[in-house]
Amino acid sequence: MSTFPLFYTHVRVTSPARINVGGIENNFMEELRQDIMTTINSRGINALFVEANDAERLIQQIATIFDLKLNRLFVWETSKAQGVLMAYDGSTDIWEGQLLAFISDFQSEVFLVLTNEAYYPWPVLKCKKEEVVTIISEQFFFEYFIFDSTMNKIVFDTHQNMLQRYSI
Repeated sequence: MSTFPLFYTHVRVTSPARINVGGIENNFMEELRQDIMTTINSRGINALFVEANDAERLIQQIATIFDLKLNRLFVWETSKAQGVLMAYDGSTDIWEGQLLAFISDFQSEVFLVLTNEAYYPWPVLKCKKEEVVTIISEQFFFEYFIFDSTMNKIVFDTHQNMLQRYSI
């Protein structure tokens, strides 16, 4: 797994999932996908990445509902919906408890969108909501959002160690 440099110099986005740092291109998103697949396979979790065109359709739908600006790096900053915010300050216990509370009324299957400080398009993982904590917690920190097929609720995990839940 890649480690992030302590500070970035000469950072430039070269594609939605690639970042160029000091002339070295890293594909963080592909590594994250591979790490998630390793977790899924080693734990026997029934989850799969949806096809790219289906992922695009799902993200476009949820973006329309919550007025998300997909051209922004931090898409959670663009929602005009009223929400509930919870800081977890890097505490995995607080994060886990709050995430479980925020998704408790979601349907049994959820969509986990890996944003990971990359521009859209993003990969989308379909999984059981009871498995989402295991999948996320076994990875290096990354940004994501979760919704279910009703698309009337969305939860973001931001780089500020903040969970944000919005409902319509």
